[in-house]
Amino acid sequence: MNSLTTSPMVPSVTSIPPAIAGSPKSSQVQENRIKYLERRLALLEHRRIPSVKTLGDQEQLGISIADDPNTCDDYHILTNGQVNEEPIVFRGKEFKTRYYGPSNPISTADYFPGLRDFMQSAVDSHPRVASVEKDLKSIIARHKRAKRAEQNEYRNDTELFALLPDKSVTDRYITMYFATLETTYRVLHQPTFCKDYEDLWMHCAQSNSGTVVLVLLVIAILSCSYPETDSLKFTGNYTSAREAALRLIEVCESWLNKQSHKHLTLTTMQVHCLLFLAKQMNLWKRKRLWTTAGSLVRFGMSAGLHRNSDLLNKKISFFAQEMRRRLWATMIELELQESIDRGMPAISAGLSFDCGLPTNIDDRDLCVNSTVPVSSKRLEDFTATSFLQASQQSLHLRASLNSIVNGSSEDISYSDVMAYDERIRRHVGQIPQWDIRGNPLVRGEVNHDSPCDGTWEIIRKQHPTANNPIGALTATSEMVSSEASPVEGLLSAETGSLSNPLLAKTLLELQLQQFLILLHSPFARRAQTNPLYQGSVMTCYGAAHRIVELHSKLLATGNSVFSLLRNDVIRAAFTICHNVSLSCSVNGNFCLQRLGISLLPVIEDSMSLLEDKAMRCGTSFQSYYFISSAYALIRSKIDGARKDHDPAEEAVERLCRICYKVIALQEQPFTLESDKDSITTADERYG
Repeated sequence: MNSLTTSPMVPSVTSIPPAIAGSPKSSQVQENRIKYLERRLALLEHRRIPSVKTLGDQEQLGISIADDPNTCDDYHILTNGQVNEEPIVFRGKEFKTRYYGPSNPISTADYFPGLRDFMQSAVDSHPRVASVEKDLKSIIARHKRAKRAEQNEYRNDTELFALLPDKSVTDRYITMYFATLETTYRVLHQPTFCKDYEDLWMHCAQSNSGTVVLVLLVIAILSCSYPETDSLKFTGNYTSAREAALRLIEVCESWLNKQSHKHLTLTTMQVHCLLFLAKQMNLWKRKRLWTTAGSLVRFGMSAGLHRNSDLLNKKISFFAQEMRRRLWATMIELELQESIDRGMPAISAGLSFDCGLPTNIDDRDLCVNSTVPVSSKRLEDFTATSFLQASQQSLHLRASLNSIVNGSSEDISYSDVMAYDERIRRHVGQIPQWDIRGNPLVRGEVNHDSPCDGTWEIIRKQHPTANNPIGALTATSEMVSSEASPVEGLLSAETGSLSNPLLAKTLLELQLQQFLILLHSPFARRAQTNPLYQGSVMTCYGAAHRIVELHSKLLATGNSVFSLLRNDVIRAAFTICHNVSLSCSVNGNFCLQRLGISLLPVIEDSMSLLEDKAMRCGTSFQSYYFISSAYALIRSKIDGARKDHDPAEEAVERLCRICYKVIALQEQPFTLESDKDSITTADERYG
């Protein structure tokens, strides 16, 4: 971990040279510095600086964030010294409002005394923030002007085919997709898809446009996780990879909207699922994702995917039955997790369905013309469908817990929490012990002297010429193309080296560990005054530590899929920061404080994960700054007033460092808005 270092960016008032002390720029720096010190003093004295625009008497009203309620539409007013027990985010005014429930990761921010004050003060006191912000705004404005001229929609099949990259590039995306997401959420049937994929390149003119759309969506899903972070470029404030993925998403969605709603096909349903996955992976219109997820499940219900297909009057093949079960299980899993991240109840909580569990069989055992059902393998025998079958065993519990956590009328007792805690741990203990080929990733065993045998490392060992994840995929693609049939080659890859249960096992644990945090957090907040709840603090610490550990080790194998798809890391980091902050208060518990301080390296790991996510998509910068500021705030509480470093400065420096990268990595050079007279380019200043 990088040690905390002193940043020279914010000079003290007394350190300004006399020659420039009278300049307007230096006066502004001094004024910002004075405001910053006043805010810090107010925080140390556990009070707020009264504002001339505050509503009423400050002694009568407590405002849960630092911003003035007359100038900011994101606030809660707590009267008579009450504490808001429901961690929600309720923003806007009149009908232009947004709501995020208690399980939303950012909702915890309102429980940090002085966090928003701390963040605003740090920004106000930093001399380069204004110029960096001005440059970023000019970049964003230029990018928006360019996007207005774009028209990304489906017109004809010829233009659709033209969007496909070279076959060698497409092969890598397809191989990576089946090695990662298709070992968890099942959408595609590999033999059928590979046959259509082969026909696509051999008979391009006669190929089905639906196959092209499926391939484009696979590329869009993995667009941000595919390149190395040091080779990324930016277009505006987003990565070029994300912008390319969004263009594909818009075209594919336009194609889908022009298909018949009456004559549905398997391809149409697969496009619906992959389209939502692509939107999730690329953080497409995040405020709409929860409603989009609900629409996906309702689409599946309208087609009767949730019902037993034996109820149909006409006979249906075993292949169709199995694909219907897989798609339905995938839909409700995606919708449940999106509901958790938004802080809303899930459709599956009050829904009964009798379609049955997906069958635990390999795709090669599922033939299109199968009329006789294929016997399911034991859950201990891993297949690409094992995750869905294992996950369904805890679906009812997770959906119920999500409703409890995000309910607004019914309180849960501590005895109920402990009962649910036991059930969650029982499900964690029942995760199948699939053979992960000696990989220490999920077992929690770390051997720093030898590399982890993750998916890419396994491929690399089988192909010595592949010295990185991209090279490994290239080698696998060469293996596929050297086979007599590309279909057989891809299928061999899936059932051989690429059929690794690493992601499935990790995801099964992540989706259970998150509920230990959500259940215990309300009681952990009371542990400083009630010793009965101190166990909840330790439970939150343990679950948060495990979540960050799983994500860190998964990313170390070169796999960033779950880092982009899920929000576990920010929830875990906020949990640790908040509980450490409470333990450092006047009435804090010393033992819990020491335990929390020992987890500070975990927060640093989470910031590294969030930075990687932000740099891959060009989004999530706000989440990164929240965690960075919370970390700086608790460091200031732990270290006290020290002259050798200022945690607030370091928090802003970390954010500015990312902004510098975004500006320097622009694909198209431009003149900086803050320095037009000298015609300085972004590469010259920030490169």
